[in-house]
Amino acid sequence: MIYFDTTIRKINPFCFTKNMVYAIITLLSIVVPQLLWATSTNTNIDLSVNNTGTTFTNWSYNSGTNTYTITGYVTVTGSVSGVSRTLTFDITSGVNAQWSANYEGSTSPASSSLITLSGGGALSFSSCTITNRGTGGVLNITGAGANISVGTGATISSGGSSGNPVLISASNVTLYVNQGGTVVSLDGNGSAALQIGSTTDIENVVININGGAVTSIGGGYAINEGAPTGTVNNNTRITVGISNNAPGVVTAGTACAIRSTSLNTTVTVNGGVVTNAAGNNANPTIYMNGGLGNNVFINSGSVQSTSTAGYAVQTTGNVIVTGGLVSAINGRAINLVGTNSKATVAAE
Repeated sequence: MIYFDTTIRKINPFCFTKNMVYAIITLLSIVVPQLLWATSTNTNIDLSVNNTGTTFTNWSYNSGTNTYTITGYVTVTGSVSGVSRTLTFDITSGVNAQWSANYEGSTSPASSSLITLSGGGALSFSSCTITNRGTGGVLNITGAGANISVGTGATISSGGSSGNPVLISASNVTLYVNQGGTVVSLDGNGSAALQIGSTTDIENVVININGGAVTSIGGGYAINEGAPTGTVNNNTRITVGISNNAPGVVTAGTACAIRSTSLNTTVTVNGGVVTNAAGNNANPTIYMNGGLGNNVFINSGSVQSTSTAGYAVQTTGNVIVTGGLVSAINGRAINLVGTNSKATVAAE
């Protein structure tokens, strides 16, 4: 005779083996982040995902040219490394965008910049690291009228064999390096951290170092305008610090902290520190070669040459000091080399 066990047993639905628990945790670790941090939307570009062929009201992406066209407000997020192809952001004039994505070039990318910023719109960087470890630069600003800010937690750096962290190639560009923002060249071969044009004239560029830092750790200038030789007819306005409440920092190692070969550019120091440690007077801390008239204004903060033989300021124009400190350890605080150059120092 065959007997059947008809006892009703309750099955515990929460009784899982150890392997089952591990499998569930693994699945959740993959699915939950994707649900929480979703992918690209109309107002968010996630660089970590494949956006090929994506078109929204505020932006679209062309994978053939690796170009994002921005026509409305967006934030740029994600984290990408090993990049070897120039990414172009074409931001329509009057449009604002925010960038908080980490973006890193590979050790052997093309020699062009990692990112090209075209169009006349505005782009603000914060809470991000953008770096190129190869032979190219990082940001090439080609859009006339663009407004760019590097703010809290943003670091833009080049650590390869050559290339500028920021290159301005167009007229009417405004660049802010605000509190907590850093632009730094780690290149030992002499690339400037911030390069303004080269042999071609560009007009009405405004540089404001408002609490942030522009630094060259290698042999390059911190801020450089123009070509190695000759002059350009630019009229750039470089301001370090709004005041002592928002001091800026511009530093270089063995090269000039600020160098310009433009006929009409001015440098104003309202707060903070401009310094270098060049070992000879060929690389003054601030070097203005070509311009006439009043082209260096020091109202507060300090301009220093910390080497044993360098100059703090050298100009073919005029220097006006109304406050702050201008000093050189063993060279000249102010070296005037223009035919009619003069220095005016007012008591505080």
